[in-house]
Amino acid sequence: MVAYVAHGKLTPAARARVDDLLRRNPYYTKWEATIPTTVSGAEKKLRIFMLAATWSDEIKAVNSGYADDGSDDGSRPDGASSEQNTGYSDNLRHK
Repeated sequence: MVAYVAHGKLTPAARARVDDLLRRNPYYTKWEATIPTTVSGAEKKLRIFMLAATWSDEIKAVNSGYADDGSDDGSRPDGASSEQNTGYSDNLRHK
């Protein structure tokens, strides 16, 4: 619901930028495959935006390519700061 409301508040320019960034996500084709082909382009982009809103939680739980980056089961990070936002090549969870 939060993603739905947030998407509605984006300016057209911001929405276009978000769409571009989401297409770069490694899960984009997975999200796209869940949407019926009969859905309009605008509705498809909205649905992908909403699916992407939970991506960070999904990769933490299921993707074995990601790892904790600190002691105390990852709750005390000692790797690169999540503030650096290093992109998709960063496979640390930064709990």
